[in-house]
Amino acid sequence: MINKIFTIEELVCDESFVRFCTGKVDENFEYWKSLTKNNENGSQMFDSARELVLILSCSPTLNDMREDKKKLLQLINKDVAY
Repeated sequence: MINKIFTIEELVCDESFVRFCTGKVDENFEYWKSLTKNNENGSQMFDSARELVLILSCSPTLNDMREDKKKLLQLINKDVAY
């Protein structure tokens, strides 16, 4: 990735930044770690973007809800089988 000036909106919409904020290590993790650590001018902006990402990531995704539903139905069916 090229070093550039990001807006909070761009960061929150950037999937690799979101993964970084939520602790998922990928090929861009070290990039974001270095950029957020060494960017004195934008540190408040990165902190604000990270806070938004963490707030938004607390909501379950559609996939999470489907997986939870599947697990619940399995438990229900298991109890009914007895």
